[in-house]
Amino acid sequence: MNQAANEAADSRRKFDARKANWTASQSLYGLVQCTPDLTRQDCLSCLQQSINQLPTDKIGGRFIMHSCGSRYELYAFYNESAITTPPPPPLPPVSAPPPPEKGGSSSVLVVAIVVPTIVVALLFIACYYFLAKRAKKTYGTSSAFDGDDITTAESLQLDYRSIQTATNDFSESNKIGQGGFGEVYKGALSDGTEVAVKRLSKSSGQGDAEFKNEVILVAKLQHRNLVRLLGFCLEGEERVLVYEYVPNESLDYFIFGFHVVFPQRCGETGNFIPHDKYDTNRHTLISSLASNASARGGFYNASLGQGSDKVYAVGLCIPGVEPTVCSTCLERGYIRLTEVCLNQTEGLVWESRGILCLIRYSNRFFFGLLELKPSYEVHNSADIRYEFPKFDSLWKNLTSRMIARATSSSSELKYYAAEAVPWTTLQNIYALMQCNPLISLGECNICLRQCVSDYVSCCHGKQGGIVYRPSCAFRSEIYPFFQAFNLTLAQPPTSLSPSAGPVLGKAG
Repeated sequence: MNQAANEAADSRRKFDARKANWTASQSLYGLVQCTPDLTRQDCLSCLQQSINQLPTDKIGGRFIMHSCGSRYELYAFYNESAITTPPPPPLPPVSAPPPPEKGGSSSVLVVAIVVPTIVVALLFIACYYFLAKRAKKTYGTSSAFDGDDITTAESLQLDYRSIQTATNDFSESNKIGQGGFGEVYKGALSDGTEVAVKRLSKSSGQGDAEFKNEVILVAKLQHRNLVRLLGFCLEGEERVLVYEYVPNESLDYFIFGFHVVFPQRCGETGNFIPHDKYDTNRHTLISSLASNASARGGFYNASLGQGSDKVYAVGLCIPGVEPTVCSTCLERGYIRLTEVCLNQTEGLVWESRGILCLIRYSNRFFFGLLELKPSYEVHNSADIRYEFPKFDSLWKNLTSRMIARATSSSSELKYYAAEAVPWTTLQNIYALMQCNPLISLGECNICLRQCVSDYVSCCHGKQGGIVYRPSCAFRSEIYPFFQAFNLTLAQPPTSLSPSAGPVLGKAG
């Protein structure tokens, strides 16, 4: 971890991830990161403090500070291929000059050969970088949109007719979403690049100069968690934003710009012997959650076994998703949980790839119990850099309204809320919260308020963050991080009780 800290402090990205062989069959994985604004010394100092707080007697741990964080595990909690960069190609060997012969003619000959060769090589390198830089500037999805180098709107302006063509003149068949801001269309540029085109409402009332200035601010706001803004079009009353198109599953970059395994907890209250009766019941029960929950509106709870071999389990998806999407999420959670919690009698995971889902099991009865510990809080490293007072006011009103809706007995979707609210003409605030429906609405209210309070403590002023507890979860970002924001939510299931079968039904 200390090696990783030194590498991160020295790197431009202020980030490093690596693995080391622990045993013949087991590797140790570590990851560290600072916010990019830190100096080398500040980054190194922050990481050393974070690393010093990591547990030394556990199989994994993490410690997140305001400007940096560190984590280690005995499994690959990050996508190795996404962060592994190939080593630079080796330099060509330099041939040694032949030994000098009589007189100075050989030396003159060597100089006459070597000097032009070096000059030609330098010219080649200079031409290469010039052409590469030029190519980047003219490419339709160029890195001119990457942030701090953006100073003029002209560097982002795209041709309106090309966007009309890309979206089939904004046809209904290309439409993938809409909101108070306007409508979103999927399209493809002439070079084949897939884009998401946001056509803003004509009632925004913004002037051209104000719109262009906000485009520049949003482009500079871009973070690895956000879908990249490629440019804009401004023609008459039309105001159009063009983003890279990323499938929903890939939108959920977590903190470091690539998929990081979401938190799982293995209980410390007891262990079992692998392959004993409890372990068999555990696998049988939680492997059935995916099919049973997806067939019952996204929720299923059950128990299996007798006495000390009895296992209780819950599977939960956000409402309204397709059964196959729910099933896939729960299957991932099952695999992850059984890989990490090798012999613990309790375990839970909030899995997230496109949607949010929960898998939890225990050897004790927990149905209907409000449980706030253990908790998990983390924020993304990017700050809200403009219009923060407005952002803060909107965020507080949004979360209060969502808690009231999720915990109202008259709500169409109890125990759940997902909303987006316009922050600027170009940017929204997104939030999602959910409780385990086995607790009461009053207990759900307590849990969600605790999550929001913890979020304020850990993530105030940041572009987003997450708080997970055994009984509820909350997340907020400035990008649509789950498919929930594209869903027409379905009615909740009429009954939470699983059907009869080899797995025993809901108790309590």
